[in-house]
Amino acid sequence: MRRNRRKDIFLDFTSLLDVTLLLLFFFVLTFHADVTNAEAKAEQRVNAAEMEAHQQIQSAKTAEAKAKESKIKYDELVQENKELNEKLKNDIQIVNRVTSQEANEIIIFNSGNNLKLILSEASSSKIPMTLKAVLNQKVMGECFVTEDEDSEEYKAEDITSEKLISWMTSGGIKKDSVIMCDFVYSSSNHRSSEAYDKINRILGTIQSEYGYDHFYYSPTNISIRSRKE
Repeated sequence: MRRNRRKDIFLDFTSLLDVTLLLLFFFVLTFHADVTNAEAKAEQRVNAAEMEAHQQIQSAKTAEAKAKESKIKYDELVQENKELNEKLKNDIQIVNRVTSQEANEIIIFNSGNNLKLILSEASSSKIPMTLKAVLNQKVMGECFVTEDEDSEEYKAEDITSEKLISWMTSGGIKKDSVIMCDFVYSSSNHRSSEAYDKINRILGTIQSEYGYDHFYYSPTNISIRSRKE
């Protein structure tokens, strides 16, 4: 008769447990390294974001400063343009006023009511020539026009710029008026040439040195007209 024998089976999990622990330890280390790397990357991204935000803030401040500066320049240009427009309007008004005034004075000139300076020769060759100022057919003043050889008593009554201005002022002519002056003389007299030059210089100084910017004069030589007749 055969006897059945049982053999006891013993399972040893020690090695498996060691392997499992090693695997677990490996996964823990790997996970910790991944977390550390992720934290480092996250910190880098945060720093980069903060730096970018700081740069954007600085750019915004710079843009704001430039915008304020541009606004100031714009306001200055607007004000300057406004002042230029006002000056232009004022200049146009002055031009229109002066042009209209000159036109009226020319009409008066053509009607014979302008200022006349009449150079006359004396009855004697020893007496200087005389200059007479006439406005609206009224004599405003009269004086001598002397030469170098004339005596001092005559030169005391000689024509000057101040004397001519005083005649115009007494006649109601203002400094800013448009003055049309007709200088009448005759070149037939031997003394008239020097007298003409002297009066011509005086008339030139009325505008250049005394501020009569609208003083205009025209010489009329009556001796030429007489020869034509």
